[in-house]
Amino acid sequence: MKRRLEYPLWEDGDTMRYRWAPCYRIWTMERSGRIVVVANRPGLISLARICMSLASFDGGRPLHEHLETGTDLEDGSTELTLVREGEEAGPGIPPAERLGEIAIDVSEGAGRDACALLQLEPGEHVGSEIDGDSLTLVANRDGFIALARACMALAEPDVGPGARIELSGVAGPTVEFERAVPVEKDASWRPRVWRVWAGESWVEEGWGDARPLGDGTLLMDSRAQAFFAELCGLVASPSDVGISGGLAWHLRDVPEVDAFIREETDVARGANGDMWIRRYALATNRVAGCDLFRLCGDQTGGLYASQLLFERWVDAGLEGLGFQLVWDSNYGEQVVFTSPDDRGSVWVDGRLV
Repeated sequence: MKRRLEYPLWEDGDTMRYRWAPCYRIWTMERSGRIVVVANRPGLISLARICMSLASFDGGRPLHEHLETGTDLEDGSTELTLVREGEEAGPGIPPAERLGEIAIDVSEGAGRDACALLQLEPGEHVGSEIDGDSLTLVANRDGFIALARACMALAEPDVGPGARIELSGVAGPTVEFERAVPVEKDASWRPRVWRVWAGESWVEEGWGDARPLGDGTLLMDSRAQAFFAELCGLVASPSDVGISGGLAWHLRDVPEVDAFIREETDVARGANGDMWIRRYALATNRVAGCDLFRLCGDQTGGLYASQLLFERWVDAGLEGLGFQLVWDSNYGEQVVFTSPDDRGSVWVDGRLV
């Protein structure tokens, strides 16, 4: 099977534009003399994009990109430098293009086992170095494509946490990629609330693992049904409503939370009578610990999700839902919506690739 990946091209010849997947988490470390990169699914996809951007560089000279702790990498990580070997310059990329695209073969089974070996092919050069407080990976064009292939194989939705890929044929210390364990339910969070909509896969193609209905309920397939049961303890029932689209389950009993601070919530109505919430004001102690819910008194019939549910949905590789950030417990980060169709500054479709 091949998975399509879009990645940023270069601006002004040698300026990389990073394209991080939402909720990415990446750790890099030295472990028993090995270079180990641990990442969740969005992190693996982000790394694959960086590797493909480096592979596309045609500058004809070495190029260094630094991933630093606290900005690009999670706390406790060791700084990672990625070096593209200097090669004869290629034909270049037309300046008008901003995204490249590649279909990466992930059908080899790498990553589906507890530990898989990825043999570098002739022409795929990857070197590694551990130097005190820094780690370095050096690769040519085909080497970075091989690194992207390893990341994408581990990012497949059916790959479990803890699965690893070891690269064979590396010049230097062994290099290993590992799928991170999903964030825990009792992890420390800054409370945020996301409104749940139909994502691009439903709007454009009519398919996905779940689809929200206008009454604040969800149709879903068996994968999504297991996801909501495990994370939220919500039980969906068999239904014929969405069975023609492969959604044989209907989640109706979504809890309502009385969290509006009514004197601070700004509700507006347009000239045609459409009602929307311009600015949400919610009680932090009421929404904390609620992962999928409706809001008492919400006349727009919205369905809402926690930061935890949002991150876990993206990490699980499920599709069909889009997420719009509507409230942040940090007062300075509150969103104001100017119309019923305003998606705000943060809209994330669950479909990453």
